[in-house]
Amino acid sequence: MGPGLIEGRQVDIDSEEPIKQSGYEAIRAFVGVCGKLTLLGYTKKPSHLYPIAKNISEAYGCTELANLSGGSEAFLAFRDPDNKSKFVRHGNMKTARASMVGFHIIEE
Repeated sequence: MGPGLIEGRQVDIDSEEPIKQSGYEAIRAFVGVCGKLTLLGYTKKPSHLYPIAKNISEAYGCTELANLSGGSEAFLAFRDPDNKSKFVRHGNMKTARASMVGFHIIEE
């Protein structure tokens, strides 16, 4: 998991990230905290991290955003809000490097 893309409402990844971190675009899975909204995302096309962070920061005003995975390991699954026994998933769930992140919503 990582790197962090937005921290404290500020884009926290260098705009030169593609050059400094091997320069390749990859499919990405990410999670963010945007006010009362938890944002789960998965890119359908390969992307660098900086444009993801910049666009999400501008569109949703997230306080935190983290890259979960990239490349062939990118995978995101979450429980369907309309059917709690079903999961919505994107990516290759059979990859050896897939990791599980769980969330529990606490309603106040």
